[in-house]
Amino acid sequence: MATGLMDGLRNLGRQVRLHPTIAGAVVAIAAFIVLALLISGLPAAIACAVGAAAGVALGKLTDSGLGDGPPDTTRRSPGIRRDVGPRSAYEDAPWTRMIEAMPDPVIAVDRDHMVMHANHAARDIFVSMRIGAAISLASRSPELAEAIDHAIGYQESRIVRLHERMPVERRLDATVSPLPSDHGHLPAIVIVLHDVSERERLAQMRADFIAHASHELRTPMAALRGFIETLQGAAKHDAAARERFLGIMSSEAQRMSRILDDLLSLARVEMRAHIAPTGRVDVNEVLSEVVESLEPIAAAVETTIQVDTPREPCFVRGDRDEIVQVLVNILQNAIKYGRQGGAVTVRVSLTEAQERRLRIAIADNGPGIAEAHLPRLTERFYRVDDKSSREKGGTGLGLAIVKHILARHQGDLKIASKLGVGSTFTVELPFVNGE
Repeated sequence: MATGLMDGLRNLGRQVRLHPTIAGAVVAIAAFIVLALLISGLPAAIACAVGAAAGVALGKLTDSGLGDGPPDTTRRSPGIRRDVGPRSAYEDAPWTRMIEAMPDPVIAVDRDHMVMHANHAARDIFVSMRIGAAISLASRSPELAEAIDHAIGYQESRIVRLHERMPVERRLDATVSPLPSDHGHLPAIVIVLHDVSERERLAQMRADFIAHASHELRTPMAALRGFIETLQGAAKHDAAARERFLGIMSSEAQRMSRILDDLLSLARVEMRAHIAPTGRVDVNEVLSEVVESLEPIAAAVETTIQVDTPREPCFVRGDRDEIVQVLVNILQNAIKYGRQGGAVTVRVSLTEAQERRLRIAIADNGPGIAEAHLPRLTERFYRVDDKSSREKGGTGLGLAIVKHILARHQGDLKIASKLGVGSTFTVELPFVNGE
């Protein structure tokens, strides 16, 4: 009888489809229960029935986490299912191939919030996501969990905003949609994600830009109005005050004109940001023209401009007017913010890398810029010294224009500076042959 009992319990272990190690433990526990009941005088038939029932109960307790059979979708578990593992059990199903083909990040989950499948785009966003694991391990957003419960309970789609901070900060719109049925072969919920981080960042940049632009224009406008009212009133017959006020008004009007010109230039550059330039520009020729046009400004502050260029023409692919604007903006800054009576050096060279690039380095021996300011110099309306910049006619937009032009030309701007030594602004552009 004992042999038959052990054979029956082993069959029980196979029927509940447990891992071999766990199956052995279940059989041993059930056998112990049967023997204990036999010793206590319980009839053999009843003892075997009780032992079998205990074995079945133990098998069901472990089946959801350790079995080899299909996943149980009737209970929620926060852990990872070993039966699914890193490879989805549904990987060859038609619906998974459809999800993989979708360009947007898509995640399929069951009623227990377990990830049944996720395409590559979704796994790129949630690097910690694992097939067969709770989706809360990838996104701890309570809004997402609530949306999944709502979709399951009410069979209604819901859109929620997720703010993920790891591995990078992102803002995502998640559309959580239920499927009509879930028989273990199809997901209960499909989550489609849309990354709105860039859209929100651009919206914030536009709002900041409008705020800064209105502030920059409001100051000279207020000054003009104040001086006009003074000339119309108390200083109406004061010739000396009139001459002084008119000079200031002219300066403020010119400042407003420069801001508007730079705003228009920036708008034009942004409008053409997606259009690759097709012209060929000889940088040596353009640089000679720019230096000649800025000589009077340099002479006014007793600054000398030294130019070192190769003898042969140096061509880049680009828009001539925009290349001129890049060189004017950087060279003019070097003259204005460098040391009075100092020197500005312009050096043109070719890099030695396999993909050759033209390098234009513009250096001054002025006071230099603190390292903390360097990453922000290309921001719109950012100034190291507001008062000095305004006195020298700066709008805070020159380097922002340079950055956008170089982005369109697939170029780079590198800034190096040391206090008391000077600053070097280096422009790199793709080099093209002159033929």
